Amino acid sequence: MWEVVGEAKKIQKPIIVRYSEKFGFFDFFNKGKVFNVDKCLIKGFNFCGVSCKNFESVSNYPIVYNIPENKLKEINTGDILKIYPSGKVKRLWNTLSSHNALFLTEKCNSNCIMCPQPQEPIDHDNEIFDILNLLKEDEVSEICITGGEPTVNGKLPEVLQKLKKFSKCKPIVLTNGRKFSDFEYAKKIARFSPRNTVFAVPLYASISRVHDEIVGVKGAFSETIKGIYNLTRFSIPVELRIVLIKQNILSLKDLAHFIGWNLPMVIHVAFMGMEVYGRAEKYADKVWVEPNEYMDCLTEAVKGLAYRNMHVSIYNLPHCLLPKDLWQYSRKSISDWKLNYLDICFACTKKEECAGFFATSSKIPQGVRPFYS
Repeated sequence: MWEVVGEAKKIQKPIIVRYSEKFGFFDFFNKGKVFNVDKCLIKGFNFCGVSCKNFESVSNYPIVYNIPENKLKEINTGDILKIYPSGKVKRLWNTLSSHNALFLTEKCNSNCIMCPQPQEPIDHDNEIFDILNLLKEDEVSEICITGGEPTVNGKLPEVLQKLKKFSKCKPIVLTNGRKFSDFEYAKKIARFSPRNTVFAVPLYASISRVHDEIVGVKGAFSETIKGIYNLTRFSIPVELRIVLIKQNILSLKDLAHFIGWNLPMVIHVAFMGMEVYGRAEKYADKVWVEPNEYMDCLTEAVKGLAYRNMHVSIYNLPHCLLPKDLWQYSRKSISDWKLNYLDICFACTKKEECAGFFATSSKIPQGVRPFYS
């Protein structure tokens, strides 16, 4: 996630602001670029300045200064930023990106062995409401609600209700699906969700013991399956996500068969290369497997689902590691702020359509090579 550190003055607590390069009413300050906090209009126009110049002794308003000029140029008009008393500036919303994610909480009720997101007892619901209040109704087309596990935060229904004001928005909620095993909770979420909200739920194996061992919770498989059925009873679209790790690669064909027979109502199945970060990095010796070792299993699973006319995709695996007959299922899905390519990739003729790599991952798969035609 984009962030930079400058020097702060007159900033007493973290504030969330919408960035604008146009001064408008504040032309008379003329001391750098200005953040406008639209939500505070009714309280008296609160604002904060940002600049690459030095205003240590002259600024009469909140400001972060001495920011590197090249970093300042990376901020777009309409971006939403969080400004800290320490001088840190973090981008929470990139108006030019289609990969904006809102982290509702860092808490989780599972303990997946390959999870890249460290668990912390921290909620961000107030921050999300601030962001949504600053966004204009016609400028949000895609948005991801994630965590942690969003369903452990009691404000998820309110967040979903808030998204209804964005008529063009296609929300996706990343969830382990377990809490939806509670029929009344699933019913409540269905009532609050925008009609085109997709819930993306992980399913790692067709054998309950294997799935439960991966997520670190006994009974998780049963709760997840029941949750999927409850969501679809209310006509909520469900997508399945399968992270490819050592524990499940040999049973991918069985999992695909299970999905085809028992979960044919899901709208999408995504097989995902692993981001080796967080717990996945800590337990890399237990979960990491080279893609070339599971490619036959992946091919069987993908083609088995495609044969049933199910929508299937492959995420996070570059073209050079996939057989050509799987390229049609490959998607660029890594968030732009995490996306990376190796030096040898820049000569590759397939780079623009390739999934690339996680910049955060500590593992680079074997066999990466460029295509020249």
